[in-house]
Parts: sequence; C-alpha cells; structure tokens
Amino acid sequence: MLNVQPQKSEYHAKRGWKCWLVNTKPKGVKKLPGSNPVGEKVYFATKAEAAEHCALVNAAQVLNGGVGDSQSGTVAEAIEQLTTSIQNRIFSGDLAYTTGKAYLNNTSCWLEYVGSLRCDEITYQHIQAVIDGDFADLAYKTQCDKAQQLSRVLELARKLGWIAPNAPNAAAREKGDGIGVAIYRRRHGKSEADARTDPVKEPFDPKVIGQLVKFVREEDDKLNAERVAIWKRKQDLHGKVGHNGLPQIQWRANATVLEFALQTGLRFSEQAALRWHDIEFVKHRIKVSVALRCAGKGGLKEVGQTKSYNSKRYVPITHQLKALLQDWKLKSQFSKDDDLVFPTSHGSHQYSSCNWRKRILHHACEWVAVPQLNWHDCRHFFASVCLANYGDNYAKIADLLGHDSTDFTRRVYGHWVEKEQADYEAEADALSNAVGY
Repeated sequence: MLNVQPQKSEYHAKRGWKCWLVNTKPKGVKKLPGSNPVGEKVYFATKAEAAEHCALVNAAQVLNGGVGDSQSGTVAEAIEQLTTSIQNRIFSGDLAYTTGKAYLNNTSCWLEYVGSLRCDEITYQHIQAVIDGDFADLAYKTQCDKAQQLSRVLELARKLGWIAPNAPNAAAREKGDGIGVAIYRRRHGKSEADARTDPVKEPFDPKVIGQLVKFVREEDDKLNAERVAIWKRKQDLHGKVGHNGLPQIQWRANATVLEFALQTGLRFSEQAALRWHDIEFVKHRIKVSVALRCAGKGGLKEVGQTKSYNSKRYVPITHQLKALLQDWKLKSQFSKDDDLVFPTSHGSHQYSSCNWRKRILHHACEWVAVPQLNWHDCRHFFASVCLANYGDNYAKIADLLGHDSTDFTRRVYGHWVEKEQADYEAEADALSNAVGY
C-alpha cells in the first residue's frame, strides 16, 4: 500500500501553471471510484488542495480502493480523514496553527456522539439532539463552528462515495423548510432569578494587589542577595572582576515586570514587544505601537500591529515605575535602545504569558492566599485605577487602554463607576424638572 503525497512540478511552476501534482498511476496505488482505472495525474494550484485530494486517495488505500453507496463508512472514519488533512495543512504552513487547532477541536468533539453512525444513516435529528443537549451551554458562535466542521466531514464523506451525491448534508443549517439543524441565539441567556442574584465582578482591592507586589519584591530581593553573595565568593577566589571573565550578575526583576503591567495596563503582547526606545523617561510616557501577533506558521509569533490596530498610543509612567525602570535598565544585560525591556535570558521575546503568570502571579497569589489571577487581570486593575482617577470619562480611559470605542469600555467597566448619593439625588432632581408635570 502506497501513501500518495503531493509533488511540486518546477516545470509547471516556472510557466505559471498549476504545479502541485497528485499521481495515482503507479500500480501500487488503488484508484478512487469513478476515476480512470489506470490512474491519472492531477495538478492543483495550491498545496492545500493537493493535500486534500491526497487524503481522499490515501483513504481509498485503507478502504481497498474506495466504497460505493452500499458500503458506507462511519462518521468516525470521515473525521479521521479530515483531521489528517487539517494536520497536514498545519504542518506545511498553509493553515495557521491557532485556526487549525480550533478546526481539530470542533471536528473531534463529534466522535463520541455520532462517530459510530454510518455517514448515510446520520440525520439532522441526531445532530440537533447533541446541540440542544451537551452543546446547549456553549456560545452561539461555538455551536455554529462545530456544526460547520461536521458539515465539512460529511462533504468529505460524499467525495469518498459514502453518501449519495444527491443526498442533503445532515449538518446543513435550517433554511426555512424545517429540515435542517437549527441553532438559536439566546437573546436572554439568564432567568430573572439569575439576573437579579448573579454576582458581578468588582474592582480589585488595591491593598490585596499591594500585598502581591510586596511578596514578589521580597522574593526578588532574597534571590538577588544570594546571587550577589555567590558572585562575591567567585570574585575572592578568582581575582578582579573582568580579569578572567567573571559573568555579569543576572538580576531578577519579577516585581518590576508585575508592577509595569499593573501601572500601565499594557496587554501581554504589547509588553513583551516593548523596547527601551519606546520608553520616554523625559516625557514620563510609554509609546505603544506594536505587539506580538500570530505569524500563522506553527504557532510562532511576530511583531506587528496592536490588537486595536491603532497607529500608536501613549501611556503615562508613574514616578514609582519610572524609578523601577531606570534601576532595571542599569542592571539588565540588554539595555540598548533596540533591546527588549523584558526579554528572556537570551534576549528574545517572551512568546507566552504562561511563564510570567505561573512564575510570578500564581506563585504570589498562593502565598497571599487569594484566588489565582490571570495576567490580563493586571490590565483590569489598571482600568480600575483609571476609573477611580477619571470617573466616567470613558473617552480618556479607552485611549489609555487602547480600546477602539468608548462603548466597549463602558460595557466592560461601566458598572465599576460608583457615584455618591448626592450625585444620584442631583440627577433625579434634574430629570424631575425635565419631566415637567
């Protein structure tokens, strides 16, 4: 049994023709039903299209040359073929890692529900029961994505000959005739009791945040003192510094990393991409213009536009943070203008917030005995500080946080703005006078 792979024809590529070849002529390759009995050479414009066709051909190898309508395969076998195709596209770089991972999750989730059914036996009632059952609590978009992936599985089964060509796709959305999968938007997702008693996330307590920072700072001081002691012992043993190449002390600055996130509200992707020339000490501000973005190949990231796609924004630096940054610049091994402010030990980007979250934030939360926070909660704390300082000036807060609109800022943080009783009384008096009767 041969495993067919797409091949690139340089001759066709130089002439601008379809250059990705799938060759089924070798004797060891079993042919697809309905194709040329002696095999054929088919050219495709992209590698992804060729890989998808190869998946069909390789499925025929496993299933002894393909099957007819009376020998329908199971949904699980069709899911396996589509999963293989998606993995090949991710590996070749034709599909972004994060997108492909979502495709894989939304495809494989159907195995336990309809995987044992034959592709020509599955009906929209089977799928509707799953959506209204175990998938009922999922978001509307997630339900749609899962149904769409199952629809692709069944289309692949149709190409394999497991479903009749004129048979409807069981996962197709309802089109008004009542025969199809219906996914409803829940306009009112909570009952009256839930809406009245549902807890609302409150602003962060500055005292708790202060305890977290204090703990991390003490841990930094303790470790830095140990490293200085080790460095001094090496100096006493080996002579003057620089005489025989004593390495520079690798200072630990986890507290500076945490306080920077708390006092600037930068997203992780923005903080990880920040360089020293972006920090304007004289003007007491930080220029935020770039961020780490997904590059689309193997989950790697590259520096590009920020999430809000604004050209740039400026965030003020507090006096405490300015002193911390100046001290860190003196101690850091990477202190040139083009160096990263918070790099790895090798001077490269921190590509994931997991490192900072687990080493800094979760460790501190455990010792201070508070629920674990996410790294993005540092941004929420900065928003609470801005609300305490600027009140309901959402335009100013949205500008500092890098939101595209003040409406988004109001929706997320509007309930954090607390007014005094006198403010409500004044608003009530103004409305009463406006009513006029």
